[in-house]
Amino acid sequence: MKVRARIIDNRLEISNLSGSPLQLLSVSIKYRVHVSTIEDGSAIKYITQEIPINKEIIEFYEMPIDIPDVSEVIVTYKIGNEIVKESIPL
Repeated sequence: MKVRARIIDNRLEISNLSGSPLQLLSVSIKYRVHVSTIEDGSAIKYITQEIPINKEIIEFYEMPIDIPDVSEVIVTYKIGNEIVKESIPL
């Protein structure tokens, strides 16, 4: 794992753990919402929102988020010529 994601207050922090600069391409935020259903009354639905970033990060990148109940962050980045997707459960 070359990146770490965590939520601090109302912002998402992506930390670079690789020791060399990487190009952060996009972040997908997967979160839960409760919906009403006819059969069971309520259910949990997962929604994914992809945010393009396209910035080089050396240490970390922060962005504000106002999404409640985030369950997973998928970070897409490029290091050298390799494009990598890391799924980070929260």
